Amino acid sequence: MNQKKKISKKSIIIISILVVIILALAGFAFAYFTTDILKNEKQCFVSYFAKMFDAKNGFIENNLISYFEKQQNTPYKDDGNISADINVPEAYSEEINKVKDTNITFTGEVDKLNSKANQDISINYSDNVTFPFSYRRDGDIYGLKTEYVGSKYVTIDSTRLDDLGLGELQQDANEAKETSSIISSKDDIDHLKETYIPVLNQNLQESKFSKVSDGNRTGYKLTVTYEDLKNLAVSLLQALKTDQTTLDKLNENIEKESEKYTADSIENIIKQVNNLKTDDGEISITIYQEKNKPVKLELTIDDTSISADRVAKTNDSVEYNVAIQNGDNKIALDAKYSGLDSMQNVSENYELSVEMPAEVLASENILTASDKARRQMAISTEEETVNLIIGQVKMNKMINNTAATDVEISREDLEEQIQSENYNITIIDNTNGNINLTFEDTGDTFEVDTSGTIVNSPSLSDSQQDTDSSIDENLENETLSYKYTYTNNVVFETGSNIEGYNSDNSLSLNDYNEEERENFLNAVAERLTEVRQSQMEELGLAEGEDPIILLMPFTASLSMYNQASGTAQDNNMEAVAINQFNTMYENYEGTNLQAQTVRGLLSTMQTMNQSNQQNNSKYLIEEINFDGEELEATDQNIASLKSEMDTTKTYTVSFEKNEDGVINRVVITTN
Repeated sequence: MNQKKKISKKSIIIISILVVIILALAGFAFAYFTTDILKNEKQCFVSYFAKMFDAKNGFIENNLISYFEKQQNTPYKDDGNISADINVPEAYSEEINKVKDTNITFTGEVDKLNSKANQDISINYSDNVTFPFSYRRDGDIYGLKTEYVGSKYVTIDSTRLDDLGLGELQQDANEAKETSSIISSKDDIDHLKETYIPVLNQNLQESKFSKVSDGNRTGYKLTVTYEDLKNLAVSLLQALKTDQTTLDKLNENIEKESEKYTADSIENIIKQVNNLKTDDGEISITIYQEKNKPVKLELTIDDTSISADRVAKTNDSVEYNVAIQNGDNKIALDAKYSGLDSMQNVSENYELSVEMPAEVLASENILTASDKARRQMAISTEEETVNLIIGQVKMNKMINNTAATDVEISREDLEEQIQSENYNITIIDNTNGNINLTFEDTGDTFEVDTSGTIVNSPSLSDSQQDTDSSIDENLENETLSYKYTYTNNVVFETGSNIEGYNSDNSLSLNDYNEEERENFLNAVAERLTEVRQSQMEELGLAEGEDPIILLMPFTASLSMYNQASGTAQDNNMEAVAINQFNTMYENYEGTNLQAQTVRGLLSTMQTMNQSNQQNNSKYLIEEINFDGEELEATDQNIASLKSEMDTTKTYTVSFEKNEDGVINRVVITTN
């Protein structure tokens, strides 16, 4: 199970300030260069870059801006369709042919001004097999319902995420709002212009700008190396170090003094940037214009190009194209709007195209489903073992020193615990003061700091096992292409009739406790699984052939590969996975276990159950027998049992298996 890396609030603030600096450059340039005769490529580039963001003469057409503004302020009805057209090599076409008629339709009302929406949506697998459901928004309350579950909407109040145990998510949302308002006034922008634009101007010399052409269009190009960007970052940070006004602004929403920005902390960042090793490479930005108006922006980073292009324009319609290309991999989005003249009945049409070499279907380029599942299980098991060792070390240290609240872990602590449990793990010191734990059978290494946090873990690609098949030569010049079409007809209304939520038409998950929510959602999931299985049978499809899954590029490619090459998970792979799962728990089996060891077992069980439930895995501990009392292996019961473990007593732990040979029940007895 990979550790989730979270961007810090400081990083968000730094990114925000840099974005504002760039926008400030645009505003400055527009003010200064639209009134002067353009003399060189640098001035032309800066002028058209500024116009990109101008409401009147910018990249986005005036009538399209007016349409978006009307959507925000006027209720409207919509009626649309989402469909897919997929082309694959003939050898792999059988899977796709089964789902070629699948599409999604929707119709409803939207009132953005009053934060209301109502949509009736239907997944249409065929003329006779459909899955209809409804979505409704009423202010901060969002709900879904389907006839297969009941007549009421199941809702969530987004302002009460604490009720659902999602307080951290709520805090992140609040912090994002705070960060977005750090620099908002005209005085703030003016100060940034005066302070940082001279720095940008000095670092971006005229020699870095050039004039280019693309058919009838003239463009202006800025080219910088990675080293140039590094030097620019250092120069901006040097200016920030002495800019107390901006530092004070950045520190407004930071409560802890130790986390606030100071000249010294900025100097430390400068040192880190200076120590960065830059690769050989360059980045270019090109702006093309027609009739003194920007019509295309192109960004190139080494061999990757990203472009946004206004393709066509009339009084009534406009069309744009956004494209990303890296080698033979291409993604393009075409967006066309018509009916913009009258602004009463507007049609939207979007086409998303994805192209990639068909060689991605070959086993040399992707892991088979069984290989990937087995590798993920191995890494998850190893990570849980490392966490268990760390937890046991911390528990022992805290038991020996009841006053300890901040436990540091040393190499000697880990070695002692590993030796006592006979783990096949080698430990060495890391050069940065951390500790590396390497599993001898797989070679996987986990890096742990002195606080007991895993700071580096192996990935799926870090496998010592080689694949045993080769690329299909018939795929060498073939291409996979996916085109998704989204159409929507928007008709503006004088008012809306979107009903709000009440006790007659909805039930709120916020109003139920954790156990009640869990029981309800489990029942819903069970019901929807039955419906899905029944519909797949009616379509003549196997359980893993859900058309919605097959319409996605990678999942379709993986499914087609497994179907054509016969590499679906076989009995041998199943046996390996079961053995790995069982071994993880059997390490805890014993007759004279300490309380902290049993707590470690319960923590491992809780973490693995949560992970496997999310991945719809059948490897779960379902029941716990504690001193003769039968309990479900819920988070609540596990937490209660952990608190009951008595450090003055020892315990006996054994396991029972289901008919497939998978451990699904643990028996804990107090000695």
